[in-house]
Amino acid sequence: MALTEPGHQSRTYALTGPERIPPRQQVEAIAAVLGQEVPFVEISRDEARRQMASFMGDQSADAVLDLMGGDVNDELLQVRDTVSRVTGSPARSFQQWASENATAFR
Repeated sequence: MALTEPGHQSRTYALTGPERIPPRQQVEAIAAVLGQEVPFVEISRDEARRQMASFMGDQSADAVLDLMGGDVNDELLQVRDTVSRVTGSPARSFQQWASENATAFR
C-alpha cells in the first residue's frame, strides 16, 4: 500500500524505470509486443515545438518538451531507485510495462 501511510503528504517523487531507454527503443518494445512494425520518425526539437505550439501554445509546448525532449535536461535522464524505495518492489522495465499495456496500443 505504497503512498497510503503517513509521511507522503505534499511530497513529490521522481519516478523512473530500472534503466534509461531512448524513444527509438521504446517504439521497438511496443512494436515487439504488438507483433507489427511501428513507424518512428525523428524530428528536431524546433520542429516538434512548432507543431505542438500550433495547438497548445508556446508555453505548454516548451513545458512538454522540457519533460519529454530527450537530452535537454540531464536531471530528467537520471535513473532513480524511487520506485523500489517507496513501494518496496523493483521498478518494471519498459518492455514489461509495454507487454502489460499492449491493449492500449491496439
